Amino acid sequence: DREKLTAPVSTNAVKISNTVVMPKSGTYAVGDASLSFYDDGGKDGKISSKFTGTVTFTPADPSKKVQIDFSKIGLYESSYGSDTYNDKLYVYNGRTATDENLNRQLFNNETAVVKSAADDGSLTVKLTSVTGVPGDGFEAAVSQFTPKAMEFSGIAAEQYAEGTVSAGDTDRPILSVAVTTKNTSPALTASKFSFTTAGTSANVKKATVYYTGINKTFSTAKKVGEAAVSGDAFEVVATEPVNLVEGTNYFWLAYDIADAAKDGTKVDASVASVTLSDGEHAVADGNPAGDLEVRNVVYATIGTQTRTVYGSILFKDQHYESSTYDVYDPEVGDRIVTFLPSKEGNVVQLDF
Repeated sequence: DREKLTAPVSTNAVKISNTVVMPKSGTYAVGDASLSFYDDGGKDGKISSKFTGTVTFTPADPSKKVQIDFSKIGLYESSYGSDTYNDKLYVYNGRTATDENLNRQLFNNETAVVKSAADDGSLTVKLTSVTGVPGDGFEAAVSQFTPKAMEFSGIAAEQYAEGTVSAGDTDRPILSVAVTTKNTSPALTASKFSFTTAGTSANVKKATVYYTGINKTFSTAKKVGEAAVSGDAFEVVATEPVNLVEGTNYFWLAYDIADAAKDGTKVDASVASVTLSDGEHAVADGNPAGDLEVRNVVYATIGTQTRTVYGSILFKDQHYESSTYDVYDPEVGDRIVTFLPSKEGNVVQLDF
């Protein structure tokens, strides 16, 4: 006989055999028979206009954990480049939809298997439709699995060679370090990163490591640790060990550029090793090709910044280009830049 679902918390949930149609709220126990899981439109319908729903899946066997295999995802995405009006589909570890519990965000046309990293093995899914434009919805299978201890698979380094840097810049990404794992729990943790500046330490003031989970986009939201750079080799020790997830974990090395960095010089980086809870792992190809050139240009961006002047700096507006316009950035906001002389007794001159 096929297993039956437990009663949902909310009577708004729809239950048909082993099928779950996204409720406004609800909780289901998952047994050995997998559940078919759809958005609120069901298998053949679309997501309802401005729908919001949250559902939690728990393992019927407390020794197991929940996984959700998304085989189809059709979400509305704006064509204007902003995600403000996009449909949002999030999966969280545990029973509450909070930032610290976020397992991953899922996007249009993506497929993914999401496994719980929560102690109780549960996963919570939240779907939000912001606009009145319906997306095609999603299809998924929910099941429970027996967790295995996480194992290290490998490390790959990639140079971040987008644009240039300027003296006094902060948090400029220079290198990504991708740590891959398999299995889920107990999870491995990352605690230390060993780097070199590849001979460019004179242009580097501080180094910071950030973690973006499975997201291969640089962000300063989760800081791992930082270190002053006074020579070629340096280490960044995590303020607290970072729990890894199954798959690819992205760490980023970012530099604060020295105030006296000169035009035409370079900044570079290599990673020598990463220390995990199972030991130190050397990186075979830790010095990928590429570097970033120093070009001392300061842009008038929204906010406040202070720059110390060594030699000369090119000062420019932040430009805005489109198929119709080629003008300065029209976004409203104060753009305040203070220039300080590098030597006592000197003054700063602006030549427009």
